[in-house]
Amino acid sequence: TAAEKQQAAEKAAQKTDLSTATVTTKAKVTFTGRVLKPAVTVKLGSKTLKSGTDYTVSYANNKKVGVAVVVVAGAGSYTGAAIKTFKIVKAKNTITAKAKKKVITLKAAKLKKANQTVKAKNALTVSKAVGKVTYAKAGVVKAKFKKYFTVNAKTGNIAVKKGLKAGTYKVKVKVTAAGNANYKKLTKTVTLKIKVK
Repeated sequence: TAAEKQQAAEKAAQKTDLSTATVTTKAKVTFTGRVLKPAVTVKLGSKTLKSGTDYTVSYANNKKVGVAVVVVAGAGSYTGAAIKTFKIVKAKNTITAKAKKKVITLKAAKLKKANQTVKAKNALTVSKAVGKVTYAKAGVVKAKFKKYFTVNAKTGNIAVKKGLKAGTYKVKVKVTAAGNANYKKLTKTVTLKIKVK
């Protein structure tokens, strides 16, 4: 009836509009692979409102890296809605990389005649990488022998040039996981001990 409609309109008019409320939440949240729902505080003037009584909270775009949205909608004595955004930032890459053996041994007699290759699968253990993995030579502890070692960027195989004298050499290899839309790029440096005897 017209009277009921008028009553409803009067009730709505008595409700306080939430659109000017101050909504506070974390500015940045790290990606976890799950939906993220950081807690919110809602204030209207100096009054802190109660969740579930004065307002309800809903979220949008709150799983992947980017800008997520919090919508605070009025309940009880409140009407209207206030919107707040927060950033979901990339998580740290999970790559682990380490030397597979304490010492990799090469025969000096073979190195006198030809170049030798140390395969990455025999030298390095790489796991939990997010994104494409690439390799690079970070250095050789005995710098003057640097020219004898080359690291293949794609495979991680280490080419050892013929003519390298007997001795123990520490070769540093950078292992990089490129990351993706949700994970950062990360580089681990592994020191390999190569013994020529």
